[in-house]
Amino acid sequence: MPTLSKKLINNLFKKDWVVYAKRPFSHTGSVIEYLGRYTHKIGYLLTTE
Repeated sequence: MPTLSKKLINNLFKKDWVVYAKRPFSHTGSVIEYLGRYTHKIGYLLTTE
């Protein structure tokens, strides 16, 4: 793994980061539905390029 320069690390720490996080899934069925949509979307994107 390449080492990061101190300048780059310092610049990263100076930034105000905005973190986006979704609410947790309510039940396991929601996780399966989400993964199905996600993998379907990625598969479509890979085949159309």
